Amino acid sequence: MLLQEKRFSERAFVRNLHFNPKDNPDVNLRKLKESGYKIDNHFNLEFTNKELKEIWFNCVDEIWEDFWDDIVTPMLSEEQRRVLLDLPNNKGFRKFFESESWEKR
Repeated sequence: MLLQEKRFSERAFVRNLHFNPKDNPDVNLRKLKESGYKIDNHFNLEFTNKELKEIWFNCVDEIWEDFWDDIVTPMLSEEQRRVLLDLPNNKGFRKFFESESWEKR
Protein backbone atom coordinates (compact mmCIF):
# COMPACT_ATOMS: atom_id res chain seq x y z
CA MET A 1 0.00 0.00 0.00
CA LEU A 2 0.98 3.67 0.06
CA LEU A 3 2.68 3.65 3.46
CA GLN A 4 4.86 0.59 2.82
CA GLU A 5 7.61 2.84 1.47
CA LYS A 6 8.67 3.77 5.05
CA ARG A 7 10.14 7.09 4.00
CA PHE A 8 8.79 10.61 3.83
CA SER A 9 9.94 13.91 2.43
CA GLU A 10 11.31 16.75 4.49
CA ARG A 11 8.86 18.97 2.62
CA ALA A 12 5.92 16.87 3.82
CA PHE A 13 7.25 16.94 7.38
CA VAL A 14 7.57 20.75 7.35
CA ARG A 15 4.14 21.13 5.76
CA ASN A 16 2.59 18.95 8.44
CA LEU A 17 4.16 21.17 11.12
CA HIS A 18 2.76 24.25 9.39
CA PHE A 19 -0.76 22.81 9.64
CA ASN A 20 -0.17 21.53 13.19
CA PRO A 21 1.78 24.35 14.86
CA LYS A 22 1.31 22.91 18.36
CA ASP A 23 3.14 19.72 17.39
CA ASN A 24 6.66 19.21 18.66
CA PRO A 25 8.88 18.45 15.63
CA ASP A 26 11.41 16.53 17.73
CA VAL A 27 8.70 14.27 19.17
CA ASN A 28 7.12 13.75 15.75
CA LEU A 29 10.46 12.88 14.18
CA ARG A 30 11.35 10.49 17.00
CA LYS A 31 7.99 8.70 16.71
CA LEU A 32 8.38 8.36 12.96
CA LYS A 33 11.90 6.97 13.32
CA GLU A 34 10.77 4.56 16.05
CA SER A 35 8.13 3.31 13.59
CA GLY A 36 10.81 2.64 10.98
CA TYR A 37 10.29 5.72 8.80
CA LYS A 38 13.20 7.67 7.36
CA ILE A 39 13.27 11.28 6.24
CA ASP A 40 14.42 11.69 2.65
CA ASN A 41 15.22 15.22 1.52
CA HIS A 42 14.77 14.28 -2.15
CA PHE A 43 11.67 12.09 -1.84
CA ASN A 44 8.62 13.62 -3.45
CA LEU A 45 5.44 11.65 -3.88
CA GLU A 46 2.74 13.30 -5.94
CA PHE A 47 -0.08 11.58 -7.74
CA THR A 48 -1.84 12.46 -10.96
CA ASN A 49 -5.65 12.41 -10.98
CA LYS A 50 -5.45 9.12 -12.89
CA GLU A 51 -3.17 7.58 -10.25
CA LEU A 52 -5.40 8.85 -7.45
CA LYS A 53 -8.40 7.14 -9.06
CA GLU A 54 -6.48 3.89 -9.48
CA ILE A 55 -4.75 3.87 -6.09
CA TRP A 56 -6.82 5.92 -3.64
CA PHE A 57 -10.39 6.19 -4.81
CA ASN A 58 -10.75 2.54 -5.83
CA CYS A 59 -9.50 1.32 -2.43
CA VAL A 60 -10.33 4.24 -0.13
CA ASP A 61 -12.06 2.23 2.59
CA GLU A 62 -9.24 -0.31 2.84
CA ILE A 63 -6.48 2.33 2.75
CA TRP A 64 -8.30 4.50 5.31
CA GLU A 65 -8.67 1.61 7.74
CA ASP A 66 -5.07 0.41 7.26
CA PHE A 67 -3.77 3.93 7.79
CA TRP A 68 -5.64 4.52 11.05
CA ASP A 69 -5.04 1.01 12.36
CA ASP A 70 -1.30 1.65 12.09
CA ILE A 71 -1.38 5.12 13.59
CA VAL A 72 -3.92 5.80 16.32
CA THR A 73 -6.78 3.39 16.64
CA PRO A 74 -5.09 1.38 19.40
CA MET A 75 -5.40 4.50 21.59
CA LEU A 76 -9.11 5.07 20.87
CA SER A 77 -12.24 3.70 22.45
CA GLU A 78 -14.27 1.33 20.30
CA GLU A 79 -16.85 4.08 19.66
CA GLN A 80 -14.17 6.60 18.62
CA ARG A 81 -12.56 4.00 16.37
CA ARG A 82 -15.90 3.18 14.73
CA VAL A 83 -16.67 6.86 14.04
CA LEU A 84 -13.20 7.54 12.63
CA LEU A 85 -13.18 4.48 10.40
CA ASP A 86 -16.68 5.30 9.15
CA LEU A 87 -15.75 8.81 7.94
CA PRO A 88 -15.62 7.69 4.28
CA ASN A 89 -19.31 6.79 4.61
CA ASN A 90 -20.34 9.87 6.62
CA LYS A 91 -22.32 12.21 4.35
CA GLY A 92 -20.49 15.24 5.76
CA PHE A 93 -17.09 13.81 4.81
CA ARG A 94 -17.88 11.48 1.89
CA LYS A 95 -16.93 14.11 -0.69
CA PHE A 96 -13.31 14.00 0.48
CA PHE A 97 -13.16 10.32 -0.39
CA GLU A 98 -14.67 10.62 -3.89
CA SER A 99 -12.74 11.52 -7.02
CA GLU A 100 -15.34 13.99 -8.32
CA SER A 101 -14.63 16.43 -5.49
CA TRP A 102 -10.91 16.45 -6.24
CA GLU A 103 -11.27 16.76 -10.01
CA LYS A 104 -12.96 20.16 -9.56
CA ARG A 105 -9.88 21.64 -7.86
